[in-house]
Amino acid sequence: MAVNTLASSTRAQIDSNSSLTAGGAGEGVALPGGEIVKGLAVAASSTSDIDTILGNASGGGNGGVAASVAVNVVHTNTQAVLDGNAVATGVARVAANNLTTIDTVGVAAAGGGEGGGGAVSDTSVVHNTTGARIGDGADVAATQAVQVAAGAREDLSSITVGAGGGGSIGIAGSAS
Repeated sequence: MAVNTLASSTRAQIDSNSSLTAGGAGEGVALPGGEIVKGLAVAASSTSDIDTILGNASGGGNGGVAASVAVNVVHTNTQAVLDGNAVATGVARVAANNLTTIDTVGVAAAGGGEGGGGAVSDTSVVHNTTGARIGDGADVAATQAVQVAAGAREDLSSITVGAGGGGSIGIAGSAS
């Protein structure tokens, strides 16, 4: 049995007591994912990755039973917030990104002279909150653009195999 739990909170914020001026000169700021921003960037990014491999085998003269269970739980909160006042030469960008990847492989096999049973279960629960915003009281100006963007992606992969065999009976099951 494997139980994996990930919980995280990521926040990038300029608070309401701030006043910024960004010149937009030079090489710019590299955001996660490689985007270059010339001006002002408030960016929050989080990545969660779970890889689970589990297996179980059983055998006996009369019978065997094997089971494998995987439970994966991810809870993240990723926020980018601009509450203060800002002037940017170029772009003013507020961005939040979240990526969750869960890969699970589970195998259970059992056998015996009379019978055998193998079962596998994989359950993944993902609860992500991702947001980007400019606060109600903020005053933001940019010579090119004011951009607010939030994105989230969940990639889940599950391979489950249950096998059972015997002289009289074999039972197998898998659930994902």
